[in-house]
Amino acid sequence: REPELAERFDQAMWFEKESCIDNRQLYQQLTSFLELHANWVITDEIGELNSTEIEKLTQRYLQCSAESFDVVLDCRGNGGKANLAELRSVRGEVIRVSAPEVNFKHAIRLMHPRYPFYLAPRPNNEYVLGATVIESDDRSQLTVRSGLELMSALYSLHKGFAEARILEMAAHCRPGLPDNLPTIRRTDWGYVINGFYRHGYLFAPAVIDDLCHLLAGQSGQIQFGALYDI
Repeated sequence: REPELAERFDQAMWFEKESCIDNRQLYQQLTSFLELHANWVITDEIGELNSTEIEKLTQRYLQCSAESFDVVLDCRGNGGKANLAELRSVRGEVIRVSAPEVNFKHAIRLMHPRYPFYLAPRPNNEYVLGATVIESDDRSQLTVRSGLELMSALYSLHKGFAEARILEMAAHCRPGLPDNLPTIRRTDWGYVINGFYRHGYLFAPAVIDDLCHLLAGQSGQIQFGALYDI
């Protein structure tokens, strides 16, 4: 499957159905789709949501009443803490490199004493390495310690990473709940969807499917396409 791994490893586990998403390409495709099917409005920062606040927002930014919509969905991630008291931020850091001497085709996970590292291949021999999990809402630049550990993990996988060029070092925060699983919570004005932690791309389709079942049970007629106008 990955013959270049055999230079340093003699055992591995193969997950036949595991896939790897290029998140930047996904964002580009989603953006193109939503530009055709959604009405985007950029607002000022929003605090706690309630029926009164939602009515003000729709009047101000959409020039209509909140009653014009089938449902309101709060999908703000870390920005939704005012409506989800137990929500916390979990910092994650990644390094993106260009490594012409490395030819991995699959996502690779490396067992490590501190972090469950992952390496995700990208087009043109680029790779993204990450998976640091730090209980913090700090969104500043990558730390020296994390950078050293990430780059050491790269070199331990393949000697070709020694001459790789660092393209990007980034850090951000994931929204997490105590069980690190996503939730859909009904309110008197709509639904809060949050807590995706590190599972956003994996769990999003299943959570959307659950949401559609909830909405169908609520009205008996709402289809997924109706959500694009929200």
